[in-house]
Amino acid sequence: MQMSLRLISPIRCLMILLLLLSVGCIKEKEESETIPASQEPALSPEDVFFEYSRSIDIGDYDRAFNLTVVEAGGDFRTMDEHERLAKKLSLTETYGEKGEKFEILELEVIDKEELGDRVRLHYRMKYSLNGRQDEIREYIDLVIINGTWKVVFP
Repeated sequence: MQMSLRLISPIRCLMILLLLLSVGCIKEKEESETIPASQEPALSPEDVFFEYSRSIDIGDYDRAFNLTVVEAGGDFRTMDEHERLAKKLSLTETYGEKGEKFEILELEVIDKEELGDRVRLHYRMKYSLNGRQDEIREYIDLVIINGTWKVVFP
């Protein structure tokens, strides 16, 4: 078990480095006035999902919320301040103020479905919550908003 955790740490460091490098690309894209319709988003749905998951893992809930939208009446919108505060409180209670109660041990996308207005990623996650390890197989939806993939907040 110790060996697998040592292997994850360098991988996590590499992912964080890639995340930091990609943030500059996202900011640059957001600052441009128009995005040609034919231009693909800078990050793939998988990239955004991994970034969202890492943000939850390290307790950067505000960053995670910046990568999300909520579905409302068949449309998508960002969370208002009241929703953000309520969801942040829930995440803090479950995962800790800085994510100290939660750790993603392994995360992989196992399938991708195109569903018209969204992409559904099926994933497998091994994690530790309060020192207890478990595994889930779940899915999460992502949509393109203003040329950027966003997680539909579950």
